[in-house]
Amino acid sequence: MTFTSTVWPATASGTVTFKEGANTLGTGTLSGGAVTFTTSGLTVGAHSLTAAYGGDSNCAASTSSPLTATVIKASLIVTADARNRAYGAANPTFTGTLTGILNGDDITGLYTTAATSASPVGTYDIVPAFSDPDGKLGNYSLTTNRALLTVTQAALLVTADDTNRLYRATNPVFTASYSGWLNGDTTAVLDGAPALTSTATVASAVGGYPIEAALGTLTATNYSFAFTNGTLTVSTAALTITAHATNRVYGAANPTFTGTLTGILNGDDITGLYTTAATGASPVGTYDIVPTFSDPDSKLGNYSLTTNRALLTVTQAALLVTADDTNRLY
Repeated sequence: MTFTSTVWPATASGTVTFKEGANTLGTGTLSGGAVTFTTSGLTVGAHSLTAAYGGDSNCAASTSSPLTATVIKASLIVTADARNRAYGAANPTFTGTLTGILNGDDITGLYTTAATSASPVGTYDIVPAFSDPDGKLGNYSLTTNRALLTVTQAALLVTADDTNRLYRATNPVFTASYSGWLNGDTTAVLDGAPALTSTATVASAVGGYPIEAALGTLTATNYSFAFTNGTLTVSTAALTITAHATNRVYGAANPTFTGTLTGILNGDDITGLYTTAATGASPVGTYDIVPTFSDPDSKLGNYSLTTNRALLTVTQAALLVTADDTNRLY
C-alpha cells in the first residue's frame, strides 16, 4: 500500500513520519513538498493512519488528520492435481498448485484422500488444504479446488491348468489358476468363468494340444484379465498282443497261429501277426510264436505296446515198425 503526503509550501524541507496510532510505520524525506511511503506490513482490516511533518527553519511541525485505510484479503487458491492408480497399489504422491501467495508467506499445500490400497475401483476426492506455520492465512480469501483420484482395475493373470488324458479318451474338464490377487482377494470375488477350450478331440493322436483360455463370462469389479494357455497332453493307451500256444508233430506244417489283442480303441485298424522260426524240418522241441502288429493306418504311435510270446511245441511223429514176413523148413 502506497501513501503520499504533501506539505505546503512546496519549498518545505525535512521529513514526514507515517504512523498508525503511536506505532511508526516509516519515515520519508520531502522532495518538492511531497513524500511517498510504501508498506506491505499492514494486516487485513481498517487502519487509522497519520502523517507527521517534523518542520524546518521556515515551517512549523504539523500532523495530518487521521486517514482510514482498509486492507482487504488477497485471493489464495489451492488446486489439487488429478491422479490415478491401479486397485491394490499405494496412493501416489499427491501434488497441486497454489496461486496468489504474497510477500513470500510460508504457506504450502497439503493433499489427502479417503482412498486406501483396499478401496475398490472408482473415483475418490483429492482434498487440498493449507499448511500455515506462520499464521498468515487470515490475510487471504481462500479457494480450494478438489481433484479426483481414479482407481483402475488391477491385472489378474488367468492360466489354463495343464492336464492329460489317454488316447481316444474324452477331454477332461479343464480348470484354470489365477495369479495377481491383492488385498487378500480370492476367487470368491469373481463372477462367471473363463472359457477353456482345446482343439483336441477323441480322435486326436498322441501329443500336446493347447488349452486356450479366454474371457468367457468372467467378470470382477476390481480386476481386468490377461490369459495364458495350458497344455493338454494326450498320452498312449495300452495295447497288448498275446500269442496263443499250440503244437504239431515233427515233420508237419505249422498250424495257423492265433492270438488276442487287448486295448484297441474306436475301431483302429490294427491286427495281429504271428510267426515262428520253426519249419516242417525243425526237430522236436519248443519254438517261440512271435506276435507283431499290422497297422495299415499308422495308429500304433498312439499306444504303448506289450507283446506276449507263446510256444509252438513240436512233438514226436509216430513211426510204425513192421516185422517182415519170412520162412524156413520144418
